[in-house]
Amino acid sequence: MKRLIIQTSLLLLMLFAIGCSDNKETLTGKDGMPVMFSMSFPSAMTVTRSTLDNVWPNSTVISVSNGTATYQYVTPENSASASSGAILPLSPYGDVLLNWPATNPNWSFTAKYPHDWDPAENITVANDQSTANTDITDNVYWAYDKIYAPAVSGYYQTTVPLKFYHQMARVVVVVSTANTALQDVVTSVTFGQGSKDVDVVGSITKLGETGSGATDESKKTVWSTTPATNSYITMRKTSIKTEEDSHVYTFECMLPPQSGGAADTDLLTIYTTTNEAPRKYVYQATYSLEAGCQYNYFITCKESGVIMVNTLTVSGWNTNVVVSNTAFVPDISY
Repeated sequence: MKRLIIQTSLLLLMLFAIGCSDNKETLTGKDGMPVMFSMSFPSAMTVTRSTLDNVWPNSTVISVSNGTATYQYVTPENSASASSGAILPLSPYGDVLLNWPATNPNWSFTAKYPHDWDPAENITVANDQSTANTDITDNVYWAYDKIYAPAVSGYYQTTVPLKFYHQMARVVVVVSTANTALQDVVTSVTFGQGSKDVDVVGSITKLGETGSGATDESKKTVWSTTPATNSYITMRKTSIKTEEDSHVYTFECMLPPQSGGAADTDLLTIYTTTNEAPRKYVYQATYSLEAGCQYNYFITCKESGVIMVNTLTVSGWNTNVVVSNTAFVPDISY
């Protein structure tokens, strides 16, 4: 009996030692200290829906590459509305940690979101991006927002700062019907219905910076699109009831950067309904959409199908700056 107790005790001590050894190796990494990353944000937003608000929702998975392998990192559980923050390994206690070796490897890091996005593949958005299309859930729509952090070296064994850029173009239409006699209810908005040549398939031939922050042509994102015919986008309603109670309706869509249309073709078509009959309002113009830019149309509907475009702003995805439709845009990185 005494011998059995001694043997059992020795076995438990051996298992405990092995467990401690494995745990220590996992926590410290096989090569050295873990690589730490931080991300910066231009401002905290009051509403956290998605990366469209320039914040990373809790537990957002991001892929980080050191040039030879790709690792998954995640935003912390309680990081909502943070103006700055760090990302953590998705499996912090696994052997997938990205660790600094004993000597400086001179790594260069890139990152992307969604984490499973393959930039080598075509990017396709739906013609019908409205909530009526049950295939385009909020998560599917938000995943249209392709985001990339260009290569950064950082300093050996220090926190590596990742600077992200939106790669798609976003169009937002805000419609007020308060000046209509019957205060029309906006039922849908289309983008490019008159020209019917809006491209919904595109590819990135070179990933990089976007917006006015990309002053070096060699570092800019380069897009190409697949020409389409009889193609336009039914936009997604994002206004809430309290806004619509004031007769203000917001719709948006995302698409690959492109140019098109003509001065006499219907760019925006606004469909409304009243207690008498449905109506249609049309805004005619060309369009030129650049990567990483948000195009905001503020429209007032009046009687007899007349509309007024109060302002058109081209901006980064957090601060609006009023410029002409052909002017360049401010920095949209975050």
